[in-house]
Amino acid sequence: MAPASTPAEMIIYPGGSHHFYEKGKPSQRIDMLHRMIAWLSRWVEEPVPESEASGSDKPHSDGPDRAPR
Repeated sequence: MAPASTPAEMIIYPGGSHHFYEKGKPSQRIDMLHRMIAWLSRWVEEPVPESEASGSDKPHSDGPDRAPR
């Protein structure tokens, strides 16, 4: 059985670039985050429990040269 397809949207922000997440207009970055959360809420079947999403229940390390958070 083939996997179901998930629709995508393409949003173009005036003056946006590949560095949009870092240097985009704050109002456009906020809009993008709201759209992303709405998309994930609609298409992700099982929400991740908050304790797992934050990683608060287990130690975290980014590698040998980085201290745990």
